[in-house]
Amino acid sequence: MGRPEVNQPMLWHDDVYEALGTDVQASGGNKVVGSILWAEKSPDKAGEHLANCLNRHRAEKLDAEQIIFIIAESRKHNSFATIWFIADQANFTKPEPIEPEDQKAKLQREYIEAAKSMQKIASDIERLSDG
Repeated sequence: MGRPEVNQPMLWHDDVYEALGTDVQASGGNKVVGSILWAEKSPDKAGEHLANCLNRHRAEKLDAEQIIFIIAESRKHNSFATIWFIADQANFTKPEPIEPEDQKAKLQREYIEAAKSMQKIASDIERLSDG
């Protein structure tokens, strides 16, 4: 399977807030993402609150779970700005997204290996019990 088309309008981000902003825009913008994060607020208020959270000079900030949500949501739109920014800042290689089919195939291989292992254990127990 080839790499997905990446939706990255900026090659470099000055800070994590800018990277988050890129991912938010790819996911529909402040109102859309803000409305998911704060369903109790109107879209305008939620969008405004999210914009404030993405402004490094404001007191409002996202918590870790909200950041993870934005990373996961933007992945659906082939935008990886935040996760790649974090990887760059922490001196890691850029992570590659796992396609659902790849993940399914991996789990199927692991299941088959586990079943074979259990079968061998059962045979070993039976062999030792007969002796």
